[in-house]
Amino acid sequence: MSKLIRWGFSLLKKYRELVMYGIVGVMTTVINMAVFWVFTTPLPIHYTLANIIAWVLAVVFAFFANKLFVFENHGWSGSVVLHEAITFFLSRIASLAVDMLGMALMISVLHCEEMLSKFLVNILVILVNYILGKFWVFSKKADEPHATEGSDTP
Repeated sequence: MSKLIRWGFSLLKKYRELVMYGIVGVMTTVINMAVFWVFTTPLPIHYTLANIIAWVLAVVFAFFANKLFVFENHGWSGSVVLHEAITFFLSRIASLAVDMLGMALMISVLHCEEMLSKFLVNILVILVNYILGKFWVFSKKADEPHATEGSDTP
């Protein structure tokens, strides 16, 4: 049993970033879907407006959660945060386009149920967001001053 536990911890250590991204991704998706549900079910708001509101709230949460817990970028100097915030929100706008196109396709063209469509489209959005976050927003390239600048400040 202790071998199994050690093996499990070694996998967690090796894949910590992916595990944390999965946890944060699930939390972000829950926020996104819960807000979407509130605005489409009890409130009679069109799914496109509800989707945008849900997206904005989820993106704000995701920025801080990804910065702190997934990619462990603790730089808080103005230039670091500004660069990360701009690239993060630009990357999320790209994934919003994927989200909106996917929702329109699923609901308006394929006539799928709204919540099922939201769930399925979010799977693709999570993958797009991870790739953009890892390789663009929070990349730790040694030749870029924003990647390490201010990393020891709270």
